[in-house]
This record gives sequence, structure tokens and C-alpha cells, in this order.
Amino acid sequence: MPNFARICRTIRARALIQWRVKRYQTPRTKWRRRIVWAVILLAPLILILVLFFSAADILRSVSEASLRADAASSLHEAIEVTLSEGLGYSDLVTVHTNAAGDITALTADSQRINAIARDAAYLAQMGFMRRAEGGVEVPLGAFSGIEALSGFGPPVTFKLLPVGAARASFRSEFSSAGINQTRHAIYLELTLSITVVLPAGTSEFEERAEVLLSESVLSGKVPEFLLFSDLFGGIS
Repeated sequence: MPNFARICRTIRARALIQWRVKRYQTPRTKWRRRIVWAVILLAPLILILVLFFSAADILRSVSEASLRADAASSLHEAIEVTLSEGLGYSDLVTVHTNAAGDITALTADSQRINAIARDAAYLAQMGFMRRAEGGVEVPLGAFSGIEALSGFGPPVTFKLLPVGAARASFRSEFSSAGINQTRHAIYLELTLSITVVLPAGTSEFEERAEVLLSESVLSGKVPEFLLFSDLFGGIS
């Protein structure tokens, strides 16, 4: 009987304690506890976001540098393929002379030039998209936001969403090559405009490459209006 009475008193004491605890748990106390638990659960995520955005500038610069390298390789690859066709000056430009041998006009083969521009731009754009598929590797140290540590740590690969738009244009340049002789050089310029969507924001930039496509020395007097005109105006 004494043990039974002791057990009954213990049960009543526990029940009284639980009743008092529930009595003093006001709605404000419950909300405080919920907020504390929410902070505990969200703290790791908040820490990751803070570290990520603190490294936003470094991530953007690393990604842009990598994509610029891909763009430059793609442009030079497209130019190399274009030059491999062995284009001569007469394939692009026709020289018109009079009976005295003086140059009266220069006409460009717009159909051939447009085809070259279209193919070169297409090769540059496809080459860039192929290279950019692998993403960009960023050292883990870049997430610290400390520039001195940005090159340390194992690489983390980011899959980017780059959009590259390539365009080709031509320009000509006249220069003196001697008495009554004029050097006419034709240049091909490829431009790759890149827009990339990064977790830290959107970045836009351009990469250019220019190459001497063909040249010739013109014998005879060249009219001044040809020297200062744009032979390839509207052709790109």
C-alpha cells in the first residue's frame, strides 16, 4: 500500500507539472519556438546563399574568361576553314578599266561574299555552342568571396546557358604600293555576341577576330571616289 500511494502521488505531480507547462505556453511562446526552429533549419541554406552571392563577381569573371576563350577558338577555327577554300582576289572583286588602262570601277561579287559571310558566321556560332556545352569549371575557393583564394580547391562545373550570335562583315583598305600602283586589301571580320545567364546575373560581351582574306596590287590610276568609298557597303 505505501508503494501504491507513492506511485499515485508521482503520477499526480507529473500531471500537475504538464498542466502548468501547457498553461504558461502562450501563443507568443509557441510562435517564438517556431521561429527558432525555422532559423535552425534555414541557417545552412542562408549561409550557402551568402557565400555564393559574395563570390558573384569572381564567378562572373571566371565564366566570362572561359567563354571568351571558347569564342576566340571558334572564331579562328571558322576563319581557318574559310581561308582553306583558297579564295583569290578575282573571286571577290572585278576590276574594270578603260582603253587607256586606267581603273574605272571595282565591283564586288555580292553573291559569293554573302555566301562566305553566312558560312563563316555559322561555323563560328556552332563551334562556340559546341565548346560551351561542357560548362565552366570554377575552383571551390571562388565561393569564399576572397580573390586570393579564387584559384584554389577542386573544380566545380557550372552548366551555363550561353547564347552566341555570330556575324561576318568585310572591309577594304587601299594603300600606295609604288608609282601608279595601289594595294587593295580585303579583310574579313567575325564578331561573336554572347549573352550568358549566370546564377549571379546576366552577362553580355563580344569577341572579334579579323583576318586578311585577299589582296592585290592594282596597276593604273584609281579614281579618288573608289579610294574613299565602301566597296562592301551593305554586304555582311
